[in-house]
Amino acid sequence: MEKITINHFPLQVKEYNGQRVVTFKDIDAVHGRPNGTARKRFNDNRKHFIEGEDYFKVCVSEIRTNKIMDISPKTQRDIILITESGYLMLVKSFTDDLAWSVQRQLVNSYFRLKDISYKQLFFNDEPKYEYFDKTLTLCTNSKVFFCGSFFKICIDKFVAT
Repeated sequence: MEKITINHFPLQVKEYNGQRVVTFKDIDAVHGRPNGTARKRFNDNRKHFIEGEDYFKVCVSEIRTNKIMDISPKTQRDIILITESGYLMLVKSFTDDLAWSVQRQLVNSYFRLKDISYKQLFFNDEPKYEYFDKTLTLCTNSKVFFCGSFFKICIDKFVAT
């Protein structure tokens, strides 16, 4: 499974319902907070979170069947998966310098780069793309398909969506 390092912590990439998600344990780890901190903040402010938008409550059988993440065989309770919007709402009370740095890393390196991996963007340390006034120009052998504000890149036989 793919991992992205955030604040010296290897974060396993998890996707659910077409979105990258994180767990409370992930949030505590990358922010260097004691275990249970993110869950407590979530429970304290649960009325402000919208299920299906800020978080998903997923049964363990679905997580195992779809291989969303590694979980203990002993786990029986539903797992809450936090989306980007839920993450940003949850950690807005984390205001120390480390929290600001980690938030930026997670948003830019985890949530926002879900469609294009570093392996696709760089070849021999040379970028495969350039931005010109909102236009994405790729190297030859690549095609870009635009659909609203989203784009799909086809590089050789690999498709990122």
